[in-house]
Amino acid sequence: MTLDEKIDQMHVMHVANYSRDMSSDIYDVYNAIKAGEEPKRFFGALFNLVNLPKKIIDTIQRYALTKTRLGIPVMVMGEALHGLIRENCTRFPQNIGLGCTFNESLVEEIAAVIGRESYTNGFRQVFAPNVDVIRELRWGRVQENYGEDQYLVGRMGAAYVRGVQSQGVAATVKHYLGYGMPENGLNLSSVHIGERDLREQILPPFEDCVREGAKSIMLAYHDMDGVPLHVSKYWANDVLRGELNFEGTTISDWDALTMLNWYQHCSDNKKEIGKMTLTAGLDIEAPTMFGYADEFKKAVECGEIDEKLVDRAVLRILKLKFELGLFDGKAFNFRTLKKNKKSLALARKAAEQSIVLLKNDGILPLKKEVKKVAVFGPCAQFAPLGGYTYYPTNDTTPKTLYDGLVEHLGQENVLFAQGTRLLQTSEEMIKEAVETAKQADVLILACGDSGRYCGGGLCDEIVNEPVLCGENFDMHDIRIPEAQRKLFETLKNTGKPLVLTLFTGRPNVIVNEFEQSNAVLQAWYPGEMGGLALADILFGNVNPTGKLCVSFPRSNGHFPCNYNHRKSARGNFWKKPGTIEKPGKDYVLSSPKAFLTFGDGLGYVPITYHSIKAKKTDEFTVEVKVTLSNDGAQDTEESVLIFTSCSFSNSVIVPYEKLLKAFKRVKLKAGQKRTICFTLDKSAFSYLDLDMKKAYASGEYVISTKDCSTSVIV
Repeated sequence: MTLDEKIDQMHVMHVANYSRDMSSDIYDVYNAIKAGEEPKRFFGALFNLVNLPKKIIDTIQRYALTKTRLGIPVMVMGEALHGLIRENCTRFPQNIGLGCTFNESLVEEIAAVIGRESYTNGFRQVFAPNVDVIRELRWGRVQENYGEDQYLVGRMGAAYVRGVQSQGVAATVKHYLGYGMPENGLNLSSVHIGERDLREQILPPFEDCVREGAKSIMLAYHDMDGVPLHVSKYWANDVLRGELNFEGTTISDWDALTMLNWYQHCSDNKKEIGKMTLTAGLDIEAPTMFGYADEFKKAVECGEIDEKLVDRAVLRILKLKFELGLFDGKAFNFRTLKKNKKSLALARKAAEQSIVLLKNDGILPLKKEVKKVAVFGPCAQFAPLGGYTYYPTNDTTPKTLYDGLVEHLGQENVLFAQGTRLLQTSEEMIKEAVETAKQADVLILACGDSGRYCGGGLCDEIVNEPVLCGENFDMHDIRIPEAQRKLFETLKNTGKPLVLTLFTGRPNVIVNEFEQSNAVLQAWYPGEMGGLALADILFGNVNPTGKLCVSFPRSNGHFPCNYNHRKSARGNFWKKPGTIEKPGKDYVLSSPKAFLTFGDGLGYVPITYHSIKAKKTDEFTVEVKVTLSNDGAQDTEESVLIFTSCSFSNSVIVPYEKLLKAFKRVKLKAGQKRTICFTLDKSAFSYLDLDMKKAYASGEYVISTKDCSTSVIV
């Protein structure tokens, strides 16, 4: 290959490309080909965000295979976080909701559908799954990830990799590494974390995905300890490839190499940026030819940059194209598989399992005596789908909460008054809500935020509302917006029973609303069938089974609030949380504990955990048996979570308060009693010693699940 041909393979072309001396975008390349001309420069991959016509992709691909000297096919890439961003493709619940299902087989099934829809639409690589471990709740991209626990996130991410790659589509795991804890909660800002915590809490999900055979990894925008991930040879090469044995391709995040210049101010020299990122192990620049541009080429030609590093990157790129069969005619197969009844049923099932019942004083499920329901709020007649979603303005498919209520009661028995927009209300809107409430037996308030954009929230608004949650849309205050709180107080003052439903991309501070509501449900962004699923739960057709994959803070000052902290991290010394009436210590006026914690979630069907037994069967191997029963008259499912807590060990490292080490979603028939078995191997008792080497801590461990715990000496 010539040097130009090699560098071409290291570039992703986009519709709105910011190029140097090459064709400005895909349409220019297409027009040149149609005119019988040779494009100024070719490329190895093509990014198709939403609606690039298939004929353009087909024309470019045929040109690559039949008209270029080597006939190397183009890799067509796209976004498919919780559904392919393409018209007529299924839109599943956002990942924060899927994490609450604790159902990795469900995630794998969803990913397989996404893979099929991607493949038949011409895509061979998708930018997913996101396996950032959540530590910062102000961050707008909380919604895109599976939760705050590294074990859960790793299992779910690996399930996505299995599912999508089973369909011949390469997964791109992102964002490597530590992206979920930006300073001040602001996207792209610096990350501050020690290497031990990084390796024990943040790295494992990537390791799980690599072990599952993930074919690509995207590097994260941010810097750690002042070093951007894109130029960190230690993390991007030595750890990723040397320790994790990753053999696939690495790709930059969007425009990350230009941002090394204008945003992070690492260098004003494009050649140096290209040299640094290539040396660190970055194979593909997307989408701007900036670091791997003309200056880069000249530096390779004169020996300033070793061409063997270019060869290394190109070899990985070509290897992936061969593995996916692109040289064997699989670069085409455009037949546009559309969503169907089966995929929509799966989306509805996923929504049912993702919704979490946080509070219920007995009002739910709604009784037959309830004849009229009034629904209010900015998310009552709109279906928030979350970031990285295709949502055309003429699309009527997504089912709203209002649609679901009408399906159950009929339109004449479902009243509606919006009452408020996301951030603004008026006396007229409030007055209308009060008059509507007077006519109803039960009030349902659909509060939320907005994450309803294609891409990462970077495209035009779908409706005339501000973006409150999404990529680059971070919040300093994660309470329910003031206008919505005003509507809540107004409805509560009517004296009617009030059910609060939350359509959000992150946990909110909801202490006041929680205490005053009769019931609270966290729906997240439940996908295009979410409104029907939520209504089924409200009326008892479906038993809610979701459990929180992320903790809720007591206030804006309670960050972080994740459950899996070290024993020294939550004021365990004084144990004197205070109140205004009785000030204390750590904190003076509050408790350091989360308001709602990882694993919380209620249901209508009574589940009793009778016992948990743990027995050491080998060195650092423990057999765990949990006995539980369904004491209700309805079949259901239950996610059984197994935690470990080190009471005392031979390690000098401060242990974690509690860690998830196993989970299993099980079916329980009405009246059934079951014993569920788990095996905890030595990985459940590992830690990093003073030399940052993996070791195993012997000692006493508390093994626990809901309402039950036991001790075992390991």
